[in-house]
Amino acid sequence: MGTKLVLRRVGVFSSLKIGCVLGGVLFAIIGCFVLLLPGLLGGGGAFIAALSEETGVDPGTLGAGIGVLGFIVIAYVVGVLVYSVMTGLVMALYALLYNIVARMAGGLEIELEEGREF
Repeated sequence: MGTKLVLRRVGVFSSLKIGCVLGGVLFAIIGCFVLLLPGLLGGGGAFIAALSEETGVDPGTLGAGIGVLGFIVIAYVVGVLVYSVMTGLVMALYALLYNIVARMAGGLEIELEEGREF
């Protein structure tokens, strides 16, 4: 039988750090498949067509392709940074709210057991 413990408090700054790293890693992986790879492998063609229609620039020009490539890479990097910060802030807010609720209603009860060697 394990030892029952109660989680009374979660570190807000610790949650912020973990949230930032987790959010950045998640966006880096998911954004790679959703934004970066399709854009680099030709999925940005619709964007080039819409851009050329708006500006009147021939979509076959080298400048339009380089511009779209630059936009996609910048959007990916900015997305990683923004999602990282936002995830960190949300996790810090959750930790703060958990600490308030845990003081009023009691903490989360967990049961720990010493690990066995296999």
